[in-house]
Amino acid sequence: MPAVELFDLRDDPGERHDLAGSRPDMVKKMDGALTSYFNTEAVRLGLEAQLPARDREDLRRKLDALGYVGR
Repeated sequence: MPAVELFDLRDDPGERHDLAGSRPDMVKKMDGALTSYFNTEAVRLGLEAQLPARDREDLRRKLDALGYVGR
């Protein structure tokens, strides 16, 4: 599983202060939101429609490795 980072871009636009350790509630909320977003049919079809057929499976494997597919 990749490392999780969380930044407040309004207060920290340079992403220097990782808040993931002190905000597990927000990490969980954002993870759920990203998972839901990437698992929507419209996004999947939109991403896949832009790729040649041979690259679609590669995209699926990469998203799965990041934890966004197959949950």
